[in-house]
Amino acid sequence: LLECTTGVTPGRVTRRVLATDSAYLPLRYNYVVAWPSLLRVTAAGTNSAVVEFIGAASTGFRVYTSTNLSSWAVAANESALGPQAQQYTLTGLQPNQTYYVKVTAVNGTTESPSSPILSIRLAPGAKKWLIVNGYDRWTRKTESGGMAHNFVTRVAGPLAAMGYAFESADNVRVLDRTLTLPDYDAVWWILGDESSTDDSVSYQEQLALQDYLQQGGKLFISGSEILYDLISKANTINDTAFALNYLKCGYGADGSSGNGYSVSGLAGTVFSGANASFDNGTGGTFDVKYPDVLVPQSGATAILQYATGGIAGITYTGVFGTGSVPGAVCLFGFPYETITTESARMDFAQRVANFFFASSNVPLWQQYR
Repeated sequence: LLECTTGVTPGRVTRRVLATDSAYLPLRYNYVVAWPSLLRVTAAGTNSAVVEFIGAASTGFRVYTSTNLSSWAVAANESALGPQAQQYTLTGLQPNQTYYVKVTAVNGTTESPSSPILSIRLAPGAKKWLIVNGYDRWTRKTESGGMAHNFVTRVAGPLAAMGYAFESADNVRVLDRTLTLPDYDAVWWILGDESSTDDSVSYQEQLALQDYLQQGGKLFISGSEILYDLISKANTINDTAFALNYLKCGYGADGSSGNGYSVSGLAGTVFSGANASFDNGTGGTFDVKYPDVLVPQSGATAILQYATGGIAGITYTGVFGTGSVPGAVCLFGFPYETITTESARMDFAQRVANFFFASSNVPLWQQYR
């Protein structure tokens, strides 16, 4: 940090070093076109979906789709989606097929990196989830490498294997009430290590989730800094009350060294016999250094514990706030999407779904690839 001042001598500038940052790590990007924000992929009929995005492009945008995350096809390019475009409708979607969607911006001959990937699965008659990407902090992490994340896909796969329908969206479309949470049987909220700088759950999001739970909604939410933000920092007036009364969880401690980077299920709970490791920086997502140690509130049940001790997950079923219909919440103190193996992610997702819906007809996880 430099201070530059001019003195009485004409043309003379004095520079003084005020501070240095020995931990400075430059991020260098090879692209000059920023990726667009993919805001939602939601059903528009029995075989169509709305893709909403926003970004800056002098030429236009491209919408890509895939059913397997390896082969991508251009659903619409810049000839159809000019610089002012913000929406495209996918048609001809097949029931019970998972579709992944991403968007890029085009400036002349330069194409941006892709947006975060969202997903949709139309399944008539099945219970429907909304997957919410609330992980804004990712773009500032060195692990991002200047590229968007695909953590929604780590949720979509298991939900598809269990036969559920789902849509997905950025958290901004919940915040502004474009999407109405009570339209969904369950909500899966992704937060990564979102913390106090970005607000893990903003005041407006808290109000939307409170309304949803009071109407009997079912919420799964995971992240390593949720309670640290809401209770230890408590930057807004509603933070602590929301954590205690709606997430049904208090704050025990800010973990260290990943609390052993593994969790196990507690006997007598829906997670009895479950085991999983989460990312220590070598698992392809990000290092979960400081997972929250949780304190279940009255009526809540501890379901997971860390390898080094301390509660890693809770569940609660009952009436919330001024509601009259029982709802449910399941919270992890570490990000679900950082669980390192596909089999463990499937197992944990199945247990969450079984907690919410008592039972489900679940194909073998190996059938989903």
